[in-house]
Amino acid sequence: MSKQKKIVCIQGKGHSGTRLFADTLDQSGIFMGEKTKRRHQQGARESVGFSHIRSNWKFVGDTMDKEPYGHINEIYNISLPFVSQRSFSDWDFSKMSNGDIPRSVKDIYTDYLSDIENSNNDFVGWKMTESMLFYPWTARLFPDWYYIHIVRDVRAHFFRRENSDDMAHTKMFNQHSENIPKDSDGNIRADIKIGLNWKYHLDLIDSLPRPENFLQVKFEDFLLNQDHELERMSDFLGVKLLKLPVHPEKAHQWKIELEQGDSHLNSAQQRIAGNTIRKYYVPKQDIDYPLYSFLNYHMAQLNYSDWFLDG
Repeated sequence: MSKQKKIVCIQGKGHSGTRLFADTLDQSGIFMGEKTKRRHQQGARESVGFSHIRSNWKFVGDTMDKEPYGHINEIYNISLPFVSQRSFSDWDFSKMSNGDIPRSVKDIYTDYLSDIENSNNDFVGWKMTESMLFYPWTARLFPDWYYIHIVRDVRAHFFRRENSDDMAHTKMFNQHSENIPKDSDGNIRADIKIGLNWKYHLDLIDSLPRPENFLQVKFEDFLLNQDHELERMSDFLGVKLLKLPVHPEKAHQWKIELEQGDSHLNSAQQRIAGNTIRKYYVPKQDIDYPLYSFLNYHMAQLNYSDWFLDG
């Protein structure tokens, strides 16, 4: 990558609000790639807290998964043998965080990011949520990038299944799960699987030292205290970021959905904007916080204090 460019990479598990942050950068004049996957589902936009549609052709909340996705999928598939499971909720990422990076990964990245490299813009960026699944390679290959890591309360993820919750790496989650509740197919229950995947993403971040330019932002903080978080991000990037209208009440939408939950955890399905998205409802009477104890460390580190009050 050219030393003259400042490059920002948005990282975060799917449904963490990365689209909101990518769109903020894009609308602030940062080039986010020539080929991006634009999503027009109203439900998807509202779920991450956008409050309106812009008057021009482009939706707020419309950006920004950088295409072609196949390149990301190639690197992900290469990465799978580099991770192993040590125990029920603990993984060994050392081959990815310390071992040799395959030459093919470097070549694919070169092709994938060619539009950014060839851009005349001095400030560029990109996001593709599934790239989180090989974050150690990205951070090692590009240590000078600016990384913005978006994280969201795990309880919000219980209510919206996203792509990575069913990707190949999650198959290992059934290992060492003898005493864990299962579904009718003998796999670990959906909420536990989603919780493990949330932890897996955060453990990947923690598997190597933070890059020099690394900023973590909580989705809830951004919606509830947008001015402060925008100032943090602007100072971090050295550019004034545009303030987009958002729905602050979406910060804790999961609490409303919790109260309205279906008593059968695995059965609730809802069709949204033409796409079938399975939503898992976890009624309060069914929550077994000790069962989620493997999430306690990260929930404490991220200061989701009500997790422990409720539990």
